[in-house]
Amino acid sequence: MFFFIRHPDKNQDPTAQDKFIAINEAYQLLSDSEQRKHYDNFGYTQDTPQRRGGGGFPRDFDPFEDFFQFHPGSGFTFRFGKSGAGTESVFSKQRITLWTYENTIVPKSKYKPYIIFAYKDWCMLCMHAELLWERLTKDLEGIGIGYATVHTQLQPELARRVRIHSVPEIAIVIDGRVFHHKDGVEKFSSIVGFVRTSFPYELVTLLRKQHYLDSFLDGGEENKVRVVYFGRHDKPKLRYLTVAFLFRDYARFMYGVAYRAETEAACARYGVPRDGETILIFKEDDDRPAASLSMLDIPTASMREFVDANKLLVLPRLSSPRHLDALCPVEASCTRRRVCIVLLVSRCADDLAHRAALRRYVARGGGAAGEHVRFAYVYREAQPEFVGSLLQEDDRLNDSVASVVIMWRPSEDKVKYEWVESGWSADPEFRSQEHLDTAIRSFLGGGCELTREAMLKNLIDEHAKSVVGRIVSRCLSLYEYIVWDITRDEFLPLFSIIISIAFILVGGYVMAYLVNLEEENVSRTKEERNELRKKKDLEKLPKAVSLYELHGGTYDGLVRLLKPGCRTIIIFVNDEIKQHLLERFVQTIYPYRCNKSLAFAYVQLETQTDWYRRLLLQTLGPIGSVRPLNINPKNCLGTVLSLNGHRKYYCIYHPKHPGLKKGKPTKQQKQQQQQQPNEAQLNGKFIGMDDTSSDSEADLVSDQVHNDPLTGLSNWLDRLFEGSVVRYPVEYWPIMN
Repeated sequence: MFFFIRHPDKNQDPTAQDKFIAINEAYQLLSDSEQRKHYDNFGYTQDTPQRRGGGGFPRDFDPFEDFFQFHPGSGFTFRFGKSGAGTESVFSKQRITLWTYENTIVPKSKYKPYIIFAYKDWCMLCMHAELLWERLTKDLEGIGIGYATVHTQLQPELARRVRIHSVPEIAIVIDGRVFHHKDGVEKFSSIVGFVRTSFPYELVTLLRKQHYLDSFLDGGEENKVRVVYFGRHDKPKLRYLTVAFLFRDYARFMYGVAYRAETEAACARYGVPRDGETILIFKEDDDRPAASLSMLDIPTASMREFVDANKLLVLPRLSSPRHLDALCPVEASCTRRRVCIVLLVSRCADDLAHRAALRRYVARGGGAAGEHVRFAYVYREAQPEFVGSLLQEDDRLNDSVASVVIMWRPSEDKVKYEWVESGWSADPEFRSQEHLDTAIRSFLGGGCELTREAMLKNLIDEHAKSVVGRIVSRCLSLYEYIVWDITRDEFLPLFSIIISIAFILVGGYVMAYLVNLEEENVSRTKEERNELRKKKDLEKLPKAVSLYELHGGTYDGLVRLLKPGCRTIIIFVNDEIKQHLLERFVQTIYPYRCNKSLAFAYVQLETQTDWYRRLLLQTLGPIGSVRPLNINPKNCLGTVLSLNGHRKYYCIYHPKHPGLKKGKPTKQQKQQQQQQPNEAQLNGKFIGMDDTSSDSEADLVSDQVHNDPLTGLSNWLDRLFEGSVVRYPVEYWPIMN
């Protein structure tokens, strides 16, 4: 019917004629078993012109074939003047192009290895290897390995793509990677051994001890069936490796020699016959195989069909795009009514019970499980995008029961579905099995249609390798490439490039290290010079003057426990102008260095501001209790106190003190200073309590540094010793940090 619909006389579509011709060619291809076989192997038929032909030769022209032909026992038969006569050689029949390699062989090599023979014209070794290659291709084709040939002169781009270095040469393409045979093409056994070693090393696990089998059968959450093969040989046959490679996304494989010491217990446990070969397939139940096959010699086709029929668990998980395609295949028409029942669960204990109940339901054949109905489950947290694409704005997942959806895929990215309203529960009171049976029968019978439609998001491959695994895999691939594919002529330039890059990297690192080291040396030298300069500056100070730092450790000795008649003169400094103030302070007090009743010290104002505030509060009396005492540390730098620890009073020098004018004060000034402090004293401007904003702190510091706040200190000291400076009594000496 479809054939007549596409006929140009019945269809007015402008492309109808081209589509009709393509349908006719496809029908002829499927009708001819030889052409179909050739198309499956090489992607084109012998009558189809190949794309991207090389060298300008026509498809049926082969100088290797036209000039001479080798016959066993009779040598060479030269065919001058007989171009086109006779049959094609094996090499020319199997020859491929670059387009066929990239679009057919490389994609198929992920599930089917391809062995490639490289040859060229006038190659004597190639002619001698023709019979061996013909025998090899017949044997390998029967066990599921493809084959092809490359004419290096007609297809130079393909030869470079496959990395052909010489002829004759044999290479194998497996999982998109190319490996080369380096032991020549003369020995059949050597080539078969090369094909065997080209498979991934972790493809088949060898059963060497009994506990290997126990850990192997414990699949956990891997979502793969377990296939155990018992044979008579020390190594698994090549056909078993090809089957394992084909179904590696669905199953894990193990091989053991039947009734050896390490396998005798397992063989007796599962009833493995002593003669022949046996395949056991385990699903969720580790104690009993779900299927078994025993024959004297299991053919490849039987082995492949047996594994294909049991490649999925009883209740598999949608954990990768391949599982989705296997469980929910794309169907353009809904006439066959092939649907997928998906259970949405999480990894919690309650959902584990729901999943186990659904598995028992499917194992008993519930819901017409079979070719038309497939059951699966999916983890909501592992596949959030997939689950989210099925939820519309008004959809909410029920927490009391597990959600169930019936799906049908009309296209690759589109899905039609319907939610089962009752959901699924392991509790018999919910009668989930009856509701699900009713929903499935209604859909298969045509009484219910899937009304919802959504664009399906791709599944996340839960079995993909981690970042570390991918890095290790890349390193192994690089190692295999170097070992298998790099020739001596290619290795030397590559090695030179690697050494150059390594030298540049190491040289750059060394240069960066030396630059940093030089910068550290320069910085260290500057610091040493600064320290030396500071030492020299300190050496310039009069060494006869003993200058202490007043803090909690020296407070008692310098203030509290002073003997009668002794005084301690201190100056307030900070780290910024400490050096400048101490130099001026020492120069001023130098004439009094021999006075044994005097001690000299400095106070770090940043750490002792609280002590200074409590000292001033005792002086201000009622004024300090009426208004808050806010000390501006910047205005206190350069302030000098004379502390009499025994008699408990102090005198203060400050640039803003009203008694700093030169000359002796009059009797009236003395009375005013002793009896009634003026307004400036009451406001506390001269002791750093000025909270006005007429001058900024930066200006005050600059004035103190450059205008020398200790200019009037000498005059103040003279009047201090004369007894004409105001004394401020205190009740006690505040505690110092």
